[in-house]
Amino acid sequence: MRRLSSIYPFLIFLLISTSFSCNPNKKPPDVSEIDIDLKVKRFEIDFFACQDSQDFLNLKIKYPTFYDIYMDVFMSSVTGGERASFLEKIENIKSAKGEVEQLLIERVLSTYADFESQKNEISAAMHFFKFYFPSLDIPQIITFIGKFDYGNPYYDSTICIGLEMYLNPDFSLYKKLPFPKYRIRKFKKDLLVPNTLKAHIHNVFSVEDWKGNRLLDKMIQQGKILCLMDAILPQTHDSLKIAYLKGQIEWCQENESQMWRWLVENDLLYSTNNAENLKYLEDGPYTIPTGIVESAPRMAVWIGWQIVRKYMQKTQCDVNDLIYENDVDKILKLSRYKP
Repeated sequence: MRRLSSIYPFLIFLLISTSFSCNPNKKPPDVSEIDIDLKVKRFEIDFFACQDSQDFLNLKIKYPTFYDIYMDVFMSSVTGGERASFLEKIENIKSAKGEVEQLLIERVLSTYADFESQKNEISAAMHFFKFYFPSLDIPQIITFIGKFDYGNPYYDSTICIGLEMYLNPDFSLYKKLPFPKYRIRKFKKDLLVPNTLKAHIHNVFSVEDWKGNRLLDKMIQQGKILCLMDAILPQTHDSLKIAYLKGQIEWCQENESQMWRWLVENDLLYSTNNAENLKYLEDGPYTIPTGIVESAPRMAVWIGWQIVRKYMQKTQCDVNDLIYENDVDKILKLSRYKP
């Protein structure tokens, strides 16, 4: 591995603890008195139990909204979508079930025969979420098997989880699909809960509508999301929150000052060049503009996370105040960030 601005090698330091919070000296709040009832529905189990048209009609009644979304959107290329009749969709589904589909179904049902541990982890996080945002509703969860198009779609007050995206990298079918290797390495079970909660945050706070076109705006916005992840997943490793592979968190920690200097010296913080900015924000095998294949991807996102962490430590604000603070320049200034 190399530093951003040095040819000298560096040592990878082991993580001392299993998690990092926005304020490492602050204990998680007591949420034992908070009562929530997280509902989880296993659509894929009910779906593949259907034998005839009456079973599918009962399924449609049980899932009045999701059934149509599944048939007309997620599986439209198979069912015929909205143009096909109720019975035509069923026949199309049945005729499309081949060896590959059977392999996928078997893998999902064996990997997630019991969804209780995932439910418990999501429920625990939702207790913290309800502590910080008591007026906001807790969503229901619907699991399903899709076509590798949707990981965690969201509608109304429902988070959907496409289980085919979380079957672990050793699943043989992944190698036959047009995904790059770095993506396949992230199709792991451990990312299901963090990704689901991130989808919830994006939806409930309308993240896509947050204003600001500068790279700095996007960095702080993503940092706010990750600090909220810190708060509701206090025992979860940073690498799972940001979806980094082994060694990438350590690389960021060792190269933090060099990464910050790179962004500053290349006048990137206030850039509104979206195409260029995305190279520092979107996932990939590494942060490509640096030219360093050992670097972690989404370099600007990780730096934004550290800025917001510093801001929270310096100002002693909680995540409720943070999420509604839209002055990005204020956050940067008060963080006194200087790695």
